[in-house]
Amino acid sequence: MRYVLLGGRGILGSGFRTSLARRGVDVHLVRPPWSAPEEVPGHLRAELIRLASAGGPTTVLWAAGVGHVGASEDDLAAETAGLAAVGDALRALPEPVAAGTTVVFASSGGALYGGQGPQVVQEDTPPCPVAPYGKEKLRQEGLLREVAEQTGARVVACRMSNVYGLAQGRLSARGLVSTAVRCTRLRQPMTVFVSPDTRRDYLLSSDAAELALEAGAAAPQGFSTALVREGRSRTVAEVLALVGAVARRRVPATYAERPQTRLQPRVLRFAPLPPGAGRVRLTPMETGIALMVRAPLAG
Repeated sequence: MRYVLLGGRGILGSGFRTSLARRGVDVHLVRPPWSAPEEVPGHLRAELIRLASAGGPTTVLWAAGVGHVGASEDDLAAETAGLAAVGDALRALPEPVAAGTTVVFASSGGALYGGQGPQVVQEDTPPCPVAPYGKEKLRQEGLLREVAEQTGARVVACRMSNVYGLAQGRLSARGLVSTAVRCTRLRQPMTVFVSPDTRRDYLLSSDAAELALEAGAAAPQGFSTALVREGRSRTVAEVLALVGAVARRRVPATYAERPQTRLQPRVLRFAPLPPGAGRVRLTPMETGIALMVRAPLAG
């Protein structure tokens, strides 16, 4: 099996690199030139056709993208154009080669279920996005569904909960957990733009990657989805308290609001993993935070 990783420098991409390195498999990194959006589609299409045509089954891992809640329309459009190029590459391949290709797409559970309210999200819960980012993620899944139907490829959209961890072995300033650890270590003030009782499901990046890889290996022919999560919700206040306990220093956090705050649901709960599901032993959050406390800081 050949693995092609799109986006290997962020938190999730680094998780995939860690997981694949443990397996000792062949990985080709493809880094879309997001700073030049007009070049992204052509670059991705050419690279994927070249790699998938080399012979043998291929798994394409999409951990790329620049979208997030509050992202601009231009950023979201560039991300979707890049994903459409993946579809164009599959359509350009000979039918047996396309049918032997698996695409694991990192979608966003938080964005797709932003309108779910307090009800628990199950594997078969229909998406209900409220923010433009969530609506774009749903559109991207629709593009991939069409590609799977047209080419016979296996495509699994992994709807991920909040992924945290290191980026290229370093502590970045992206995401609640990373920012909390960083500000605590540097004794810098931190502003949280949601209320302390906001609930989310948090999953270490390497665990998210392992679950996504399992979903890809088990994916049926055509399009499918998988809910990638820990299955436990924690409030922001609980997460900050945990960071403080592990770092042995109070997190210097204050709370405020900004326009994007209203796009963030107060509660988001994902169903627990079924007993005995998969082979992935999830990392306790205390352990994940401890790794971040000891890691070098990103520039």
